Amino acid sequence: MTDALYNGKIMVRAQAVGFQMLLDAPAAPAAVEVGLNSLPAGSGDRERRIVAVAHRIRSCALCQGAANALAKAAPGHAAASVR
Repeated sequence: MTDALYNGKIMVRAQAVGFQMLLDAPAAPAAVEVGLNSLPAGSGDRERRIVAVAHRIRSCALCQGAANALAKAAPGHAAASVR
């Protein structure tokens, strides 16, 4: 099921930058807020490490699942690697 849901076409579209903006008056708005806490780089690290991620999403189940996966997987990683 994962392969069918996250196939190559979906991933290409998800990474496209052309639609990452806000509409002035959307007919069907969705809200996504993501916050994170990070710590300064330690010895040997070149950048900050994420320590916690939380989110508030009012959107489809796919967006909610993606945000949950991010919140679970991001802590401990460098911020640039999560971007």
